[in-house]
Amino acid sequence: MASKTKVLFVVTSNDSLGETGKPTGFHFEELSTPYYLLRDAGYEVEIASIRGGKAPIDPGSQKARGENAPSVERFLDNDDAQTRLASTKPVSEVAASEYAAVYLPGGHGTMWDFPENEALGRLLAESFESDRILASICHGAAGLLAARLSDGSPL
Repeated sequence: MASKTKVLFVVTSNDSLGETGKPTGFHFEELSTPYYLLRDAGYEVEIASIRGGKAPIDPGSQKARGENAPSVERFLDNDDAQTRLASTKPVSEVAASEYAAVYLPGGHGTMWDFPENEALGRLLAESFESDRILASICHGAAGLLAARLSDGSPL
């Protein structure tokens, strides 16, 4: 049975804008703002990524200390949050049944590793077919492309 209070965030593992060599990753505020809205409301938030391990932050979404959105500054000051980001679970190792909701933050990195990732697609389809909440913002919606329902139709 899924916990009613557990939410999974899935972020990109991709840290490069294709062949350009320019760095990318997830968009920080698209992770940090809902992270704290949920945590402050009593939800447990776990973070997974496509490959697991340290999740790359899009450098364009993080400014000098003191110039970021309050939620980003709070995240940067929180050792527990930093540990979660540095040691994400691989999406292939999470079970939809463990979460009441799945959220996909954006960032340009998602355009490379979300759309065709089978494990992410399976997680999203199983969550949807079990009446769990799915949410995304901006480029995070690229993950929905990977999801095929049990009848083979796209989510």
